[in-house]
This record gives sequence, structure tokens and C-alpha cells, in this order.
Amino acid sequence: MSNPPELLPTTVALPEDGRTLELESRLRWLDNQRITYRGRFGGQPALIKLYPASARRGDYHYRQELGGVRQLLEQGIITPALLYSGQTETGDYCVCLLYTSDAADEEDSVD
Repeated sequence: MSNPPELLPTTVALPEDGRTLELESRLRWLDNQRITYRGRFGGQPALIKLYPASARRGDYHYRQELGGVRQLLEQGIITPALLYSGQTETGDYCVCLLYTSDAADEEDSVD
């Protein structure tokens, strides 16, 4: 998977009910694993992680992420709300979390 082009903002359709993910800015790109965006879902600010189905082991990375989020929630550890998980209309995998502005930036957390 090559570095995705910056054609933002854009929308990604979900197959279940016609809802869409609004991708506003790309935050992180991990080759052959995932692309993380800041955007909106259902009118709420969202952190959107897309795992391309065409990427090697894309489904594995999606399941790992979703399992980790669910474990945090089950153990009562404060974590952003899970807004959506599943596939997009194009077959890519998605984990969509509520974006919280009070979360520490990755750069701020590195010593």
C-alpha cells in the first residue's frame, strides 16, 4: 500500500444504513496496517482508523484494535466511546472512536 493521496475532506460510505464517515484530516499512516483520520461521524467529532482490506493482514490489525478497545471498555478503563466498528462500503475495516479534544497529543506524551 503506497502513501494515500491527500484528497481531503472526503466521505466514506457505510453499507448498513447509508451513514458516512467524514474524513477531514489525516493524522497518521502506517504502511500495510492503517490510516488514522480526524473527522466526523453522526455529527460528532471522531477519530477514524481505517484498515484497508487490500493490505496484507488488514483484517488482523482491525480485529486487534477492536479487541483492545473492547477490553478497555469491559474493564472500566476510561477510553473514548466506540461510535462504529465494521466494514465500509468498499470492504475496508473501520474503528471509529469519539474524538476528545482533551486527549494528549502523541508528540506531548513522548519524552
